[in-house]
Amino acid sequence: MNDFSIPNLDNADITAEQKLQVKNLCLDYHDVFGETMKPHATIPYVLGHLERKNEYTISRRQWPLSCKQKAIARKEIDKLINLGIVEEGPSIVNLPFFVTEKRDSTPDNP
Repeated sequence: MNDFSIPNLDNADITAEQKLQVKNLCLDYHDVFGETMKPHATIPYVLGHLERKNEYTISRRQWPLSCKQKAIARKEIDKLINLGIVEEGPSIVNLPFFVTEKRDSTPDNP
C-alpha cells in the first residue's frame, strides 16, 4: 500500500457505521483505486447520479454561441460521446455551457 490515503469522510452525510464501511472497503481494495485519474478517464460500469432536492426541472437557456464556438462545442461533445464518457439521452433539459478559446489555440487544436 504505497502512499494510499483514505478519503476524508468528515463532512460526508453518512452514519459513523457507513463511514467505517467505506474506510474498510478502501483499505481492502486499495489496489483498484488510482492515485490520480487521467483526463476523460472512466470507471467501467459506474453510472453517475445527481440527487435533486426537489422535483423542479433544471433548465436554462443557452447563451449565444458564435458559429466557431458551436463547431468547437460539437467537436468536443462528439469526442466525449465517442469515448463513452457521455451519451445522448431523451431529456429536453438544457444546461448551459461556455466555450472559451485558449491563448495558444489553433483551429485544429482548440
